[in-house]
Amino acid sequence: MPELIHQPIETIAAKILSIRGQKVMIDADLADLYGVKTKALNQAVKRNAARFPEDFMFRLTSDEKQEVVTKCDHLHNLKFSKTLPFAFTEHGTIQAANVLNSSQAAEISVYVVRAFVQLRELLASNKELAKRLDELEQRIERKLDTHDQAITGLINTLRQMMSPEETKKRLMNEVNQLHSMNIYWYVGPKDLLDLIHTDVNRVAVINEESVRSWIHQTDQKLDYDNSVTATYIIDTNKVMWICDRHMEHVVCAIGGPVLSAGEATFKISTKSVEISYITNQSTGFCPKPSSWKVVNVALKNTGINYPQQFSTNFIFRLCLNCKTINIVKEKDYVCAVCNHDLEKQWNLNATSAYGKKT
Repeated sequence: MPELIHQPIETIAAKILSIRGQKVMIDADLADLYGVKTKALNQAVKRNAARFPEDFMFRLTSDEKQEVVTKCDHLHNLKFSKTLPFAFTEHGTIQAANVLNSSQAAEISVYVVRAFVQLRELLASNKELAKRLDELEQRIERKLDTHDQAITGLINTLRQMMSPEETKKRLMNEVNQLHSMNIYWYVGPKDLLDLIHTDVNRVAVINEESVRSWIHQTDQKLDYDNSVTATYIIDTNKVMWICDRHMEHVVCAIGGPVLSAGEATFKISTKSVEISYITNQSTGFCPKPSSWKVVNVALKNTGINYPQQFSTNFIFRLCLNCKTINIVKEKDYVCAVCNHDLEKQWNLNATSAYGKKT
């Protein structure tokens, strides 16, 4: 199985800019990361224009282009181009990897997503910390004694922790934690990628009420035992999202990578919501049974009762002979289509599933 191309996360994070209040990457930088020419990237996007709504990608204005050139030395060549560059949001970078005929794009997009995710988390945490420090500092200024002087010193220390250098260290630590997890990219039928859009009727499972709200908003019909089955994914922030069971997992994930995926059955009563049955059954992402540990993290603080492991474990393998995705049953590692032996180790990254792209 090919290894992911190594790419320092700080190198990618440095190429993420803030334009129109959004975190984006300029087409030239994205093309460089994905190992293609900027023209090739934009041509692939043009051929698949329906997959790139405005919240995935937008063209810079002349003023925005000039500002980018002024601030980013590595993009100084843009000033010699008569064409206005495109800016890709996080979802846009994922979709670009989907449409490019480049195995490097499929692999390196893992790191691009990590950079976006971690920058977003750090921005939110630093903003909240700065607010709390300001409030505490204002209280101390009103009455300062020896004890409060010590607190003032602590505030100054915390502000130093929010410096760019300390932020970079925190970013690297959190990225290393994410890197230790398995990230699953879509490996199912390519035509389903056309269904991806950002206006997905999905709900983040944060408590019992969020599940009840989803049932009401989507007009879900409960079974005879007051249960309903949903498609779910665990995103890279370790949040569970649910949608109608007939929706494809890749649509629920808005085309992005997941930490796990499958189906979950919720049993509803007037007093509680519980998960009575849950699996890792997703032939689109093919997560390992070991992805349960991330599902557990996503659910443990929701107040929802759930099993302590997958109710049924699904084991997925790609047949390297006929490229069919198999569900291994009774430890019989033989392809159901061509009877070729299947590998014992998980082998379903995007490159191996689709083969070398040309």
